[in-house]
Amino acid sequence: MCDKGEGVNANEQIATQYIQKAADNGDPNAMYLYGLRLRDGKGVKINSEESERCIKRVAEMGCQNAKDYLNRTCIIA
Repeated sequence: MCDKGEGVNANEQIATQYIQKAADNGDPNAMYLYGLRLRDGKGVKINSEESERCIKRVAEMGCQNAKDYLNRTCIIA
């Protein structure tokens, strides 16, 4: 919601902080989204290595979105 401005002013950094907090608490969807934000530099500095590590980790946990992403980008999990 923070990233789209639904009910609040849009703020990529705050949105990323909330997503990271959920990821740190083990939410697989948040882990995937955080990996994408690291890749794209949304609310955080681009970090391709950490992005790939994060997405691979959540794919290994069974996240289908992460598995599909890795297959589309030809990155072996």
